[in-house]
Amino acid sequence: MEQALDLPEILAGIGQYLTAKDILSCMRVRKSWKVEFGPLLWRTFTSRPYIKNDPASPPQPSLALLRENAPNVRRLVIEYMNPAYQASFFCQCRQLEEIVLANPRHVGNYRYESHEVFLWSSLAAAIKDHPRLRKFVIEPSLEIEYAPTSRFISALNTCSKLIVLETAECVFDCNLVVPYLQTISNNIRRFLTQQDIYEPFKFPDDLVFQEMRYLDLRDIVMPVSQQLTWISRCPNLISLYWRSQDEFPGEEFCQKIPQACRNLTSLHLLFNLEDEEIASVLKAFPRLEKLSFTHTDFDTEAFAALKRHFPTLKDINLQYCGGVESHMVQEILASCSNLQSISADELGQEDMVKQPWVCRNLQMIDVGICVDARGGKTETLERHRQVYERLAQMTELQYLSICNNDGMPDYGPSFSLLKLSMDAGLGRLDMLKKLKVFSCKQALGESLADRQAIEAVQWMVDHWKRLEVVEGALDSSMFDTTHDTTKDGETVQGLLKARGIKFLDFIAAMEQRDAIFGDAYDSYFDDDYGLFEGDMFGLTDLDEDEDFDDDYDYDQDYSGPELEQATDDEDEWIDED
Repeated sequence: MEQALDLPEILAGIGQYLTAKDILSCMRVRKSWKVEFGPLLWRTFTSRPYIKNDPASPPQPSLALLRENAPNVRRLVIEYMNPAYQASFFCQCRQLEEIVLANPRHVGNYRYESHEVFLWSSLAAAIKDHPRLRKFVIEPSLEIEYAPTSRFISALNTCSKLIVLETAECVFDCNLVVPYLQTISNNIRRFLTQQDIYEPFKFPDDLVFQEMRYLDLRDIVMPVSQQLTWISRCPNLISLYWRSQDEFPGEEFCQKIPQACRNLTSLHLLFNLEDEEIASVLKAFPRLEKLSFTHTDFDTEAFAALKRHFPTLKDINLQYCGGVESHMVQEILASCSNLQSISADELGQEDMVKQPWVCRNLQMIDVGICVDARGGKTETLERHRQVYERLAQMTELQYLSICNNDGMPDYGPSFSLLKLSMDAGLGRLDMLKKLKVFSCKQALGESLADRQAIEAVQWMVDHWKRLEVVEGALDSSMFDTTHDTTKDGETVQGLLKARGIKFLDFIAAMEQRDAIFGDAYDSYFDDDYGLFEGDMFGLTDLDEDEDFDDDYDYDQDYSGPELEQATDDEDEWIDED
């Protein structure tokens, strides 16, 4: 057994499941393990600013340690372009595949004009030094706007393997827009531009984005007519995400795009769309698989047009659409055999059990389920059990949310949320062996009031072995009670933490978002933006092209004391013999 645990291929297989703490522990067991596990700590490295006399500022690894481990870095996150790192470290990361220009947390302490000049020149140099680069990201920021330079754009043009490019809140000078678009047209297959400003320019007649497969235009400053031209110049486009406050060019879109983009099967239109406009779009395309029409007037006419796509439909998001009724959601689930993901506001128990669901490969449900609460206790509990019985048949589920973001059901006082308790039938979900994310929002609060939450959560951790995240509302003040605990004082959070399961407090998160963003909440944190729902857990593109699987992209980032700790004296290790 000891010999097997020294084989590099065995250790590599084990290493992908280890946390930072586990890796550090393994590195102290034996020297051969340090050799194999040590590089995992460097797969993602974040360059952060060091601010003197600031206790929150992380210590910086030594340059010698950085140079030694530069070949192990695959993903580089830059919050601050440290001049000392540029020549001695960044350019030595020869295996680098992804660079992220992140939103720094201490902008006011060190950002100034000369630093931005240095930033873009350094990025240009770094990009030219990394021929393996596949992905470059400029993250959104509420505090600053970046202005990419011609030198940086020229550097991007040299990256023959760069296929993913994401930018946010950048300003592109009128003289740079066309060169930038020409650069994108070379090799980029997945492109996201969010709230970027494109100064006035003339779209070249011969500019075609031949390699583009996934195009994501979100609230950019560019005439909507030019955006439509851009889309039409992507003949091999598979997926379009288009969000704008401008008026949707419905007639031109329906006439031009289905003919220009014959492979387009994933359509996410986030405009202020009327019911008949959505119907026209659905009629214009011969085959659609993934659809998002959130915050629109999707209603009966659009639903009638949607039926022609039932045989091919895989993913659909109809959240915040007032015209979408429970029976429509049920008909989708009962008719679309290829469905993998569905998001909607409400599904009533009475509709839910009318017909069996045919979507046996369903992997994500994000729907507010409500149950008729009229009648005696026995009759009411039986309705809840019927819901759990239907959910239990979806054995491929990875993500399950049983409450919408508005909290209580809109049906009226005679309806209730799905009861989160064993007597209501929660135990029937023991067949969901693949479940990773469970969101119950206010249903957990009601369970707290009934003092059944601990039993329910204990059952979850015992039966859902792959569970990674639970989202619920712990603010039970509305129920005039206290948080549930066991006789030993165990809490919901404590139970989950003991099993390594992350808990998201829905009420606290909502209050924090409202406090930070106020009226901007809908713009930055609605479900179609994908920060706090399926996208957060990598579950919305369930059959995503394997070309974009970031197997080098580790969630943990060990750029602080852990890296120095990993080089402690070898006397602390157990001797190999």
